[in-house]
Amino acid sequence: MRAVILAVAMFLLASCAPAYECVDLGDCGELEICDLGTCVSVGCVESQDCGIDEYCDEVAYTCDTGCETNDDCLAGEDCVDETHECTAYGCRSTALDCGVGQQCDIPLGTCSDVPSCEPCSGPGSTECGTGACVDFDLDNAGGDHCLMPCLVVDDPEQCPRGLECRDLSGTGDLYCYADCPALLEELNDGS
Repeated sequence: MRAVILAVAMFLLASCAPAYECVDLGDCGELEICDLGTCVSVGCVESQDCGIDEYCDEVAYTCDTGCETNDDCLAGEDCVDETHECTAYGCRSTALDCGVGQQCDIPLGTCSDVPSCEPCSGPGSTECGTGACVDFDLDNAGGDHCLMPCLVVDDPEQCPRGLECRDLSGTGDLYCYADCPALLEELNDGS
């Protein structure tokens, strides 16, 4: 008898409990949240539900102008946390963000032209900026030209875009190099 009373009591309690439609977001459909056991339609659930230059306010579930993360911004922009604004960041990578013959100054976020292949007055001169005036001698023709020193072959960030780190002398002296028109002219004129 006691088991029957317990079963009836459990039945009565279960029938009095509210019927929950959901327990969490996974129980609801697209653009719905679970609010106190009921699925409720909202403007957005995450920033992907909003347009470009908008983010989802995850408290009000509305699309607001601006950004919350870098993913809410266009390519080349970062999200500023305090203002929720997308701002251009400049360059971060020589290979991806700069033009041919330019190198990215990452702390400044600017691409700048780098002297490369231009004739210079001789080793030790300062006319090559951050580069070096190198006595460049291919097949006994050449002369002094501005080249950027580099440290590791096949590391694209250390050389201006379009140039690669090579051992030009065969002695371990590594410089950023491409087929420089000035050098090719000198080679062709000398032969």
